[in-house]
Amino acid sequence: MHRFKDKLRKITRRNRGRRLTQVIAGLTPVLRGWLTYCQYARCRSHVQKFDSWLRRKLRRIRIRQCKCVHALQKFLYRQGVKKWQSWIPAMSGKGLWRKSGTPQAHEAMSVERFMKQGLYNSHITLRDIKQSKKTAVCESMPGGVRGRGSNPPAYLINLKNNSFILISDIYNYYSILFKSSP
Repeated sequence: MHRFKDKLRKITRRNRGRRLTQVIAGLTPVLRGWLTYCQYARCRSHVQKFDSWLRRKLRRIRIRQCKCVHALQKFLYRQGVKKWQSWIPAMSGKGLWRKSGTPQAHEAMSVERFMKQGLYNSHITLRDIKQSKKTAVCESMPGGVRGRGSNPPAYLINLKNNSFILISDIYNYYSILFKSSP
């Protein structure tokens, strides 16, 4: 994870002099490859934290591009922030990283705005991948190891009622099985 963040830091350096859309276009293949690599791991919370870190870094780049107080205030106001609220981060003496974490910056540069610009949202994509894949179901085989002596059980367990149904022969077993299924 640290090497991946270092790689993204090189792409999103503040002194590269590129448009935000160009930076996002450079990030997309790297993000897709990383998510393809990590899709089998249990890392949903890490991916979510990473996505928020990356969006905050992109907000910092955009705030840096405004260069002065009036330009930042006009940018925030044009993006839908109320006029009096847009002055709060613009007049703040805090650094760019702190300004990029303000509610006004989040309102002006939301997740949806970044997605419209083409930023690859790893958290949503990972969620969709996990929901689309069907996990393997481990079913036990009757008769022990490798299914030796694969005789069907002499009873059927009904999990809804916690009851057992005795089965005399295989034909009755399948007829009861198909009748009980919805």
